[in-house]
Amino acid sequence: MSLCIWTVVIIMVLGAVGLDIAPLIASVGIVGITLGFGARELIRDALAGFFITIEDQYGIGDVIEVGDTIGTVQSVGIRITRMVDTRGVIWYIRNGELAKVGNRSQGDFREPPEEPDTAPGAVSVSDAAPAAPAAPATAPAAPVSQSAVSTRGESR
Repeated sequence: MSLCIWTVVIIMVLGAVGLDIAPLIASVGIVGITLGFGARELIRDALAGFFITIEDQYGIGDVIEVGDTIGTVQSVGIRITRMVDTRGVIWYIRNGELAKVGNRSQGDFREPPEEPDTAPGAVSVSDAAPAAPAAPATAPAAPVSQSAVSTRGESR
């Protein structure tokens, strides 16, 4: 509150001294707009982190899926979630960018069974007979007789 009062007092004193304060006020407005656009991402991350924490979407020690990365959550902050994958890579994920997260620690997650390469009695692709060659994309044009074309290039 006192910062606002002091700012107004300084601007009024500069105006009373005879300085043109219009460019100063315009500059302050531009700086405010710039800070507003820059803070938009920070505010989005903070709101998302707040709701992740309140809704208990995931917590420390949970195994989560974010995009194509699967890992264990090491920390959940208001702005960033830190997780480590199976290779030991530490991932820092901004909470505002999380559109879809899968939590493997909550619910009844089970690893899908590994499918065998070929079923018993099945023929693999490499053992199959080669496919027939594909038909040409366009059929060849039929020959045009000279009697069907006039001297001006129009057909009869």
